Amino acid sequence: MLYTIGYSPFFEVEKLTNKLKELDISIVFDIRTFPYSNTFSQYNEPNFKPYLKK
Repeated sequence: MLYTIGYSPFFEVEKLTNKLKELDISIVFDIRTFPYSNTFSQYNEPNFKPYLKK
């Protein structure tokens, strides 16, 4: 099964990572051309990657 998600409804990274766990999603691909967000800096690649590794 393939899921697509946006991060805007998950202002807190923990909410998104909890949702991934809830859905038993173990692989995440970030397909953004530029893995950075001016609005949600917590989802910039260097900030977000450690959360996904947990």
